[in-house]
Amino acid sequence: PNNEWLTVVSMTDAMRRHAEQQQWDEVSSLAVQRQAQLQLFFAKLGDVTTEQRETIVNDVQQLMAADELLVSAATEIKSAMEAGLAQINQGRKAVQSYQGCSDTF
Repeated sequence: PNNEWLTVVSMTDAMRRHAEQQQWDEVSSLAVQRQAQLQLFFAKLGDVTTEQRETIVNDVQQLMAADELLVSAATEIKSAMEAGLAQINQGRKAVQSYQGCSDTF
């Protein structure tokens, strides 16, 4: 199961890199693949000791923290894009207004 977990961690890192580059299709695709890998990991896990359980819980908590950072970064990027679109729309309205005024002269 350790190999499956390393694959999950690697996919999470790749998702973060793609998110930073705003490659959302890749992020989405990796999220689906990672979910399948997580299911495989837990399916192969079998019986675990208390010590192994603590390690797994810690690893899952780290994965969840990484996901929270990913969602936070995506939200910030979305907000920045929305602000940029609002400025573009304001500029477009100003141009249309100017053109409307120039048509009356």
